[in-house]
Amino acid sequence: MSGPANSLWSYVEHFLTWLDEASHTPGGEVTIKFLVELSLGGLGVLSFEVGRHIKHNWRKIVVNLKQHLSGWKLVLLWIDVDNTTAQRIANRLRKNLPYVHVQLLNAPHEILLYPLTPSVVEAVALISTDVTKLSSDDRIREEIERNLEHYILKGGGLVAGHDLIYRRTRNTRLIRAFGIEKVKFDSNRTTPVRYEKTAIGANHPLSRRLPDTFSLDDGEVLLITWKNDAQVQVLFQEAGTTGPQRGLVATREYEGGRLVWMNSADHGEELAKSIATPTDQYIDLLAASIQWVTQLKQLAPGAPLIGAHRGASAYGGENTLRAFQVAIDLEADFIECDIRRTQDGVLVLHHDAAVGENTANSLIIADKPFAELQSRATALKRPLATLEELLILATGHIQLDLELKVTGYEEEIAAMLKQHEWPPDQFVVTSFLESALIRFKECYREAKCGLLIGESKWKWLRDWYPEARLRRTGADFVAAADRLVRFGFARRLSRKHYPVWVWTVNDSLRMSKLLRTPGVEGVISDFVYVAKQEQSKARRL
Repeated sequence: MSGPANSLWSYVEHFLTWLDEASHTPGGEVTIKFLVELSLGGLGVLSFEVGRHIKHNWRKIVVNLKQHLSGWKLVLLWIDVDNTTAQRIANRLRKNLPYVHVQLLNAPHEILLYPLTPSVVEAVALISTDVTKLSSDDRIREEIERNLEHYILKGGGLVAGHDLIYRRTRNTRLIRAFGIEKVKFDSNRTTPVRYEKTAIGANHPLSRRLPDTFSLDDGEVLLITWKNDAQVQVLFQEAGTTGPQRGLVATREYEGGRLVWMNSADHGEELAKSIATPTDQYIDLLAASIQWVTQLKQLAPGAPLIGAHRGASAYGGENTLRAFQVAIDLEADFIECDIRRTQDGVLVLHHDAAVGENTANSLIIADKPFAELQSRATALKRPLATLEELLILATGHIQLDLELKVTGYEEEIAAMLKQHEWPPDQFVVTSFLESALIRFKECYREAKCGLLIGESKWKWLRDWYPEARLRRTGADFVAAADRLVRFGFARRLSRKHYPVWVWTVNDSLRMSKLLRTPGVEGVISDFVYVAKQEQSKARRL
């Protein structure tokens, strides 16, 4: 492009940039539209609307590309307080949620600048403390609400604060999404409101890591009548009260999305201290709410879990009863172990195909009877453990991750698990072998199975996109080598309903990051003690 056309395009591009920047200022949109109407009439209004559409779509494309390349979760946050306070809250959230990108919005209409799809924007948090409307322009407010409703229906997560669902904000679509029939305020409060965990809240993943009781400076308490068929779960209520109307934190799974409403931080005569400071309790509650709405239904309650690799192998011989007992003592969530079958049909726990320190003197497990193999293993001070011994040891104490190293014994393993009355929610079965997983599923349909990937560095492309293999095997989750879990791998698979377990992670910093990565539900390590410490830190967020 050259000559007059080039100059014209430069002028248009500059004008659109100016419009976009100006529309972010208070009243900017109305002012610009008024000026354009004065100078150019109806054609000018049309140019502005088309220009804004082009500019916004271009921004959405850029945001989408950046998210795809970075793998970061994007969380949009708007709070109707002054910029300094809003920035302070956003910074505190970034510390509590280090592996998401918290984008602070100056006004609710900026939501329209982003592609509202769960693969890009994984949570929207809108905190209205003083009956602040999403927009004074009903047309723009309707557009924001419509986009948010579609976003929730596609599986997005929404956290709403206090007055966002109050009738005077006129957010009818959001009120419907939250399952609300009627709202009224109770009374103005001059003392902190005491939050008390309900029976449902005690076991809910959002509130499980929060204190049973805490206080927040809420200017008022809203009384909410929930629709009978809304299936709303009240997690916290005002201490000393009963009934869902007195709820202070409530959740709802609506269509494909998740919603959280928090009574917290109303603006009375002045901004509540809980949000003005902000207090640790308020930030913890807001962070926990964002975490919950961004995560899909977990395969394992309490995830992310810590798995003891071949037992607590850093503290005892791998795949030995001693290592398994240490894993139980260190309170690992599950034991990962490898199953092979001897010549005489005994199911033993051993990683390698042979027992012995070198190839010349080693004994192939599949070719030798158990007694001979045990004699050699005992001489090496690493006696073999059997699957039956582990099932007896672990019953009632710890869950199991059983790796199938070969094929042909799936029915025997399934039969032994049923014989020892191991319920399917207490173990998983994993394998690199697709045929082994398919066969085990046929033998024990209720069992959860995971496809192991990442054994070979030369098959990285096949492992990076395992979806076809997961569907083919009927796997419930993927167990990936640590080197694969980069650049949004876990996020991408979790959005396709495949949680990710990661092996084998022995670096504490890497553990810390993975335990805070949405989509990761299990981390397997040799160093169980270190991993449990990192898990404890992550759960305090």
